[in-house]
Amino acid sequence: MNPPQSLDHPDIDLDVEKDDDISTSRPKQKTDDEILAEIRDFLTEAQNYWNPIYAKGREDKEFVTIDGAQWDAVAKKERDEDNLPSLEINLARTYCRQQINTQRQNRPQIQPVPVDSYADIETAKTLKGLVKDTEVVSDAESAYDAAAENAVYGGMGFIRVITDYVSEDSFEQEPRIVAVHNTESVYIDPMSKALDGSDNTRALVKSWVDKEQLIKEHGDDAVRDFDSDLSDMSSWYNISDKKVLVAEYFTLDQEEKELCLLGDGSTKWKSDVSAGEQVIKTRKSAKKVINWYKVSGNKVLDRTVFVGQLIPVVPVYGEVTWIGEDRHVFSLVHFAKDPARLFNYWKSTEAHQLSEMSDAPYVAAVEQIAGYEEEWKNPKGLRVLHYNYRDDQTGQQLPPPQRVGFPGSPSGVLNAAMGAQQSIVDVLNMHAPAMGSAQSDQSGIAIGKLQNQQETSNFHFPDNLNKSIAQVGRILIPQYQAFYTEQHIKRIIGDDGKPQTVTLNQPMMPGQPLQKGQTLSKNGWLNDLTVGRYDVRMQTGANYNTQRQETAAVLQQLVRADPSLMQKAGDLILRSLDGVGIAEIADRVERSIPPQLKNDPNAPGPNGQPPLPPEVQQHLQQADTTVQQLQQQLQQLQAAVADKQAERNHKAQLAEMDAQVRLSIAQMNNESKENLNELTNAVKLMLQHMQVPAPLAAEVNQDLMSADPNQGLNLNPQQSPQQAGFFTPEQGQAPMPLHLPQQVIPQGISPNMPHPFALDDGQIESHAHPMAAAAPASPTAPDGIQG
Repeated sequence: MNPPQSLDHPDIDLDVEKDDDISTSRPKQKTDDEILAEIRDFLTEAQNYWNPIYAKGREDKEFVTIDGAQWDAVAKKERDEDNLPSLEINLARTYCRQQINTQRQNRPQIQPVPVDSYADIETAKTLKGLVKDTEVVSDAESAYDAAAENAVYGGMGFIRVITDYVSEDSFEQEPRIVAVHNTESVYIDPMSKALDGSDNTRALVKSWVDKEQLIKEHGDDAVRDFDSDLSDMSSWYNISDKKVLVAEYFTLDQEEKELCLLGDGSTKWKSDVSAGEQVIKTRKSAKKVINWYKVSGNKVLDRTVFVGQLIPVVPVYGEVTWIGEDRHVFSLVHFAKDPARLFNYWKSTEAHQLSEMSDAPYVAAVEQIAGYEEEWKNPKGLRVLHYNYRDDQTGQQLPPPQRVGFPGSPSGVLNAAMGAQQSIVDVLNMHAPAMGSAQSDQSGIAIGKLQNQQETSNFHFPDNLNKSIAQVGRILIPQYQAFYTEQHIKRIIGDDGKPQTVTLNQPMMPGQPLQKGQTLSKNGWLNDLTVGRYDVRMQTGANYNTQRQETAAVLQQLVRADPSLMQKAGDLILRSLDGVGIAEIADRVERSIPPQLKNDPNAPGPNGQPPLPPEVQQHLQQADTTVQQLQQQLQQLQAAVADKQAERNHKAQLAEMDAQVRLSIAQMNNESKENLNELTNAVKLMLQHMQVPAPLAAEVNQDLMSADPNQGLNLNPQQSPQQAGFFTPEQGQAPMPLHLPQQVIPQGISPNMPHPFALDDGQIESHAHPMAAAAPASPTAPDGIQG
């Protein structure tokens, strides 16, 4: 592991850094001797507090994992001397594995969520993909499993977050999640009480490193074990001539600083405020800093600042009970050890008695075995036993020796063993249905309730794991925000496990439209990780593959109930299955599904309307593009109006643009209908109530007529200027006609046809441009229509 990268304090090796301004003051740099003394003091305090808890956890873990640990050593020795069996039927391990594997099947997912106004949902989704990528690269599942297993077996485990270089030829660092297999190698602040360790201020992690490598990196004077007393380390690594014990020490310190509130509502430390930024007010505060040290027994090997404000050593508790100020930590099996010992004793007693039954002694008269005494001293293992058939003195026939009858195993021993086994189940509250045993005398509802009862009884184990993994997410997010401060292409992982690449901190190009769901940060970037605060929520449940299998099972049941579903959604049903060639089959089935069931643009419309011709669809797309361009121009014009004088100067241009926007929207909304005459009359009726300056109207007509003089609007002399489609000029000006392009008038329909219907309000108002509200309403316009 490489030392954590320091981004905030590259000059941390300075002895003293302090100015008159509190914003630039930092604590005096500690010497090596001071650091070593502080670490040893902390280790002494932490060992006195945590060692009794670790000892109890080790005993519980050995009870379910080490052969012979379920018998008292003295009792087992006595039974061995008396040739009595000491069986060990490890039911406790079975229940522990059941709990551990249940947690593995329900993987918790880290869900970043935005907190303040500078954070957004899309960036939170990007952060989620980064977290999943870190978990994949780090094999975080193994780290989570190791912590959960230690919590179930021994009451406590740990997860670590480190930083490492992306590759051997890169200067770029990224976070990693690593497993802690030895709980006793980690000590955290005894004052920490939060189940996720969020209030932890100090932590120490001990590990063995190669002696030769340590000499090569730090010199001969670094080769000294951090702990002088290695008696408690014998179970770690006992080759002391090749390994050296070193320690990593994390401490949360605070630097006094001055916090500034800026004019835009954001806050910065005074030392980070630029000259042009407006400061509203200031206050004294303290910046949290995570200092990291790597030490051997007599030397500080390395030091830096860890990015973030949380200690990257996260505890995972099993069951925690507080009695006053005393913390008691329990494993899953802790209170089931006595029933397990009792069960082993009674099963051993039962086995002994059954063995005695098979080895019952023989009863024989002296005359019966005379001459064969050696055989009958130990008849076990002999296939043939000799005895005297007749008495030599009397000549009478003698019966063969008889085995003494054994009364059999007492029922009390059998009942005691069964009672002890039931006690284990009752203590753990993990009854037969939860362990996968069939219960023919119970209904499915009753079995489900028993399973829920077991999950509820031991829910604190997965819940504590969720809290700790959420803390891991809170440590990771500031790492991403610190490491990725410029435009960067990065891989992320989706919920389905498929990778994709995104551009972080991507500046928007001028005129580039935003896609659906995209938002810009205050820097004008997409996926801006440098701003905003994010928190973490947890989502627990079956993983994506499990959900996929469950969905496939449900779909198969639906198909059996309604086979017609294969004709409607056969491609989707097949894609939910796993197998070779399924995707190709799904593609073929998809081609046979009617287009109206697939969101196909060529599918018939609602109420059985025929599909739009391709040329109409193309024209609609062009009209949509024109509307977007006009909307952008309107926004630019609106931004250019700085005062009332400029607004008056642009009034005519805004009116013309407004009319064009309304015309384009009306064309787009009405050309898709079967009777295109409705569009012509709607546009004509709309134009009757618009007031446009005569010079601008003349210019528009001139442009249209210059394109094609024959494509004008045929006027009826009997119509009024408003009825004929004239723009209504301002007072004192002659009306000017607006010649409508011929392509909006369908073939065979005269523009002078009478108006057969009233204008539908939804044709104009529901799609009106936002700038339409800025145009003055015509005093003669009908309700719902603006000029």
